[in-house]
Amino acid sequence: MDELEMLFCSLDEKEADELLKNISIEEKTVLSQSIKKRLGIKDSKKATVIPFPTKKLLPVAATFIVVIAVTVAFGLTRQQLHTSPTTATTTTELSPIENPLMTAISTGNDDVIATLLSLPGLISQETMDFAMNFSNILSYKTIHEIALSVRDKLGSTGLDGLTEGALFGDTQKVIEELKKRDQMLMTPFEKLAFFFTVAFCDSEAVDEFVKCGYDINEKDASGNSIYAIAEKYGNTDTMQYALSKGITQ
Repeated sequence: MDELEMLFCSLDEKEADELLKNISIEEKTVLSQSIKKRLGIKDSKKATVIPFPTKKLLPVAATFIVVIAVTVAFGLTRQQLHTSPTTATTTTELSPIENPLMTAISTGNDDVIATLLSLPGLISQETMDFAMNFSNILSYKTIHEIALSVRDKLGSTGLDGLTEGALFGDTQKVIEELKKRDQMLMTPFEKLAFFFTVAFCDSEAVDEFVKCGYDINEKDASGNSIYAIAEKYGNTDTMQYALSKGITQ
């Protein structure tokens, strides 16, 4: 080994590397250490860096976070929906900010509202009030569904007879309520009742509004004519009525 070591020491780096390629790993390691020792060269120890498996761990971490979030949300929802045996607090006592149904109504999210209406614990008279106050961003169908849910739980919507009749498509009730009035005041609720009538009632009720002085050419908050509203809700009778009045779009 001494002669081989002396041979390596006489070679330059390139020549030594070429020669080491033909020596077994074990011999190469021993020989290299021996040569460095003879030449007084110390090894520079470098810490072995093990790459962090980021790509593999990210999906796991994301799943873990989602599971925690869902668990917390489910826990809070259960706490809100069930009556506490000690405090007897129900979700109908939640403030509008704490009630997710109220939040959905105030943001006009029809799909979320439809889902939350299946949870009776979230429904109160305020639900109907909110729906009317935010009617400009809700579909008439959603307001109709809210009214049904409130009536099913509380026995009444709390709305006046005209508005309730219009929402539930009760043509005769709308006509009866209109005949009780000496004149139309054209309040925001009366205007809503008119558009609900266009969407859900027969044209006879719509015509009664016109007889009371209502402007048939007026459009709703979204800029829809009575023809467009009737078309959207499949009310063919009122569509024909609108066409007979020269309203085509």
